[in-house]
Amino acid sequence: MVDGLTLQATVYNLFNFQDADSFDQEKDLDRDNPKVSANFLRPAGYQEGRQVQLTARYAF
Repeated sequence: MVDGLTLQATVYNLFNFQDADSFDQEKDLDRDNPKVSANFLRPAGYQEGRQVQLTARYAF
């Protein structure tokens, strides 16, 4: 290897889980209408997929 060179790999979400991380919390369509929204408590967002970050540092 080269003196002063450091290589690094960082993996985010290693197992590629894509669980829901946010949910629709709007129960009523509006205040005057007691009907419950069809999307109430359904997933609104998911975890990001697997990401790999490669880093090279050189100290001189």
